Amino acid sequence: MLPLRGKLMVLKALQINRHGNDEKSTIKVFPNLENKEADKIYQTDMDRRKKRALSHTDLEQIANESFSESGGSDEFYEPSSSDDENSDLEDDTEAEADGAIATSDSEGVENEVIGNVERSDNPDGVIDPDVVTEIVVHPNSEVGNVVFVVFHATKETKVANKKNSAVLESTNSSIYCYEGRNEVLPDIATINPLWERSIYFLEVSCRSSNNGKITILPRQACAIESAAFNNPNFDIHLLYASSGKLKNEGSLSDRLLQILQNYKNIKILSFDFQNLVKDSPAESLYKNKKIQSAAFPVIVASDISRLLILQKYGGIYLDLDVIVIKPLEKLGFNYAGLQSNKYVNNAVLSTKLDKTGDLFTRMCLEELEKNFVGNKWEFTGPVVLTKILKRMCNVNELLLMSEKECQGFKIFPTPKFYPIAWQNWSTYFINQESKDALNYVLENSYVVYVWNKFSKSYVASENPNSIYNTLAKKFCPYVYEAAGDYF
Repeated sequence: MLPLRGKLMVLKALQINRHGNDEKSTIKVFPNLENKEADKIYQTDMDRRKKRALSHTDLEQIANESFSESGGSDEFYEPSSSDDENSDLEDDTEAEADGAIATSDSEGVENEVIGNVERSDNPDGVIDPDVVTEIVVHPNSEVGNVVFVVFHATKETKVANKKNSAVLESTNSSIYCYEGRNEVLPDIATINPLWERSIYFLEVSCRSSNNGKITILPRQACAIESAAFNNPNFDIHLLYASSGKLKNEGSLSDRLLQILQNYKNIKILSFDFQNLVKDSPAESLYKNKKIQSAAFPVIVASDISRLLILQKYGGIYLDLDVIVIKPLEKLGFNYAGLQSNKYVNNAVLSTKLDKTGDLFTRMCLEELEKNFVGNKWEFTGPVVLTKILKRMCNVNELLLMSEKECQGFKIFPTPKFYPIAWQNWSTYFINQESKDALNYVLENSYVVYVWNKFSKSYVASENPNSIYNTLAKKFCPYVYEAAGDYF
């Protein structure tokens, strides 16, 4: 678990209840960190948190920024993929990979005390009390206690925590768990899904493998329930690439999974990425380690997996940061949606098992194989999609796409799935003085994409009149009841 000496690592920022108290606390773990440095990070943390509700990922980034300013190492953190040439492109595209985000979140974890160290029972939250040199608790009435656990990384503890070292490496958007899979859920390859009645969600991170069981986040569970709620005649397939079994141990994640299992049309299954890419244009990318060595391998794997699932089985693919607000059968099949006048997004995709569906997925996969770009996260998603659909539609202006079918493939205008642009994503999460924006969404949209890349730190339930909070209460009612505080 422990990093090399001198490197700042935030192993987990866990929301916990200390000793039965309802007051929330955050554990932050640092090697060889002086108390004054902890104070500096704490103050930066508090200044930022007072302005807005921060996610666990944000807390980690704050700590990293503070440590870097004082000369520390930030090698662990994923660098930005943007540059001057492509900064607008990156900002204007979104290919959601929940797994990459999910690695820093832990909801509903059980806690126990080891000596003077309180820890999560998740394997990547374990702290060896023998190496702890100090515990600094900063009480704060606004955000709860912030607990700094200071420890020294010794050779012995590195060896003793070899297993947890692998867990830490995996949080860097790794897809290590795709190999040597064990204790997996039933594979979708063993069933014969009806494409006319299938909706797919993919959880492509190694988070479940890290935790030793299948896990899910509240927003993800809301997306799935909303699909089942509005589409009772469809099978909703939640597919995990990671190892893991369903275990009900009482955590929030376990309760959410139980809620989903209560829906007769939700199927929680697995898929084998290595088998999925076999005999496809993506096989060479995986065999040659281009996917694994990409700057954002989870995102690349997600973009490729959705195309292959649709090519093989047909149906509808949805990202895990959406809310479905209407029945999707009215839309037909073979479609995507504009997110702007520049790009087609791949958060909502549909194909039939016909020539048009095969042409679309095959052209996208062949383009990925031919012109693979692994250091820009958006290039394997919206960029490829937009390029191929321009070719299929024989147009250069994307707005013309929504006016015709492109060889049998339809591109819906922005309100259908992306009614609020990424630049205005906060509109979903702040209190609305009027219902104009909400009514616009309800009237024009079938699926609402909430730009989790930007919005993951916001808690919509703190703003009860926000659009997201209103939609979640209505369209994922049981998940919202169980986990409303986490929205």
